[in-house]
Amino acid sequence: MKLAAKMASMAAIMALGLAACGGEPEPEPEPIDMSTPEGAMRALESMANSNGNATASGPMKVYTDGMDDIADAIAKVDNEASARQAAHRIAEVAKDMEGLQAQFDSMSDAEKTAAAMANAQAITQSGTRVAAAMMTLQTQHPELMEIISEEMDKIPDMN
Repeated sequence: MKLAAKMASMAAIMALGLAACGGEPEPEPEPIDMSTPEGAMRALESMANSNGNATASGPMKVYTDGMDDIADAIAKVDNEASARQAAHRIAEVAKDMEGLQAQFDSMSDAEKTAAAMANAQAITQSGTRVAAAMMTLQTQHPELMEIISEEMDKIPDMN
């Protein structure tokens, strides 16, 4: 569960940072009342669905592809069997990411920063998708969140 909050926070911060980078002005989005759970959910879903074509490269591609797989698995959860399938998929991705963690550990801080910056949009997108899927699951089927939470907590932190 701690990962969901961390991912949502990271996605929101990165989205704000990307928005501040400039470029063509975007049309003003419809205001969302963030003081309600429905408004917060709508904002998160909006972020998850925007810029849906970002792709990462290098080791970050493995990370974002894994996070996208997790988001897809969680989004399909609607009963105990699908929750157990999602937990199994999350465990597989976490295992893959353990190997990726060793690769990140061998990189200098400058290399990590450069990789993160070059892939910021894809990282934000995949993290936001996971956070939105988890928030939806928690809202619609909180009893099923227990099944996947333990596996979510095993995903390595790629800092």
